[in-house]
Amino acid sequence: MASTLRSRILACQDASELIGLGSCVRGEGMSEVSWQLYMVHRVSLDDPTLEELDLAGTRLVSGEEKQGLLPKLCSSLAGNTHLRKLRLSNVGLQASDVALLASVLCTNKGIRHFDIESNQLTNLQLLPFVNAAGSNQTLEELRLNQGSAVRERELGQAL
Repeated sequence: MASTLRSRILACQDASELIGLGSCVRGEGMSEVSWQLYMVHRVSLDDPTLEELDLAGTRLVSGEEKQGLLPKLCSSLAGNTHLRKLRLSNVGLQASDVALLASVLCTNKGIRHFDIESNQLTNLQLLPFVNAAGSNQTLEELRLNQGSAVRERELGQAL
């Protein structure tokens, strides 16, 4: 059944078509993985009603059934003009994921708030993301590591 819902979600070519899938509220009638896919697909369709996406704590990048969600999210964000706030705190990001996310900051001109706290990334691993944030003209808030900050000198050089 989950694969059928997955196919139905991915078959939608317009954000308005997703409404016909029924209740897509987190935790109501849909598995966590299906909800994540639904939300990432809304980003890819540049849904004008989606201004904030909170995936915090969802373990976005772990598990076989979730493979491809982070790359899909990142490629979708490149052309998205409506999303303003993205929370990816405590989703299991790894150093290799930072390069994908950094590319988002170089291309997306709509995101104002980006949160990747609590992903157990070191300051050095976060540096590509900080460098990309320095070239983004619309970013207002960047949350990196709860209780830890990229050294001021490195941050200053990047910005």
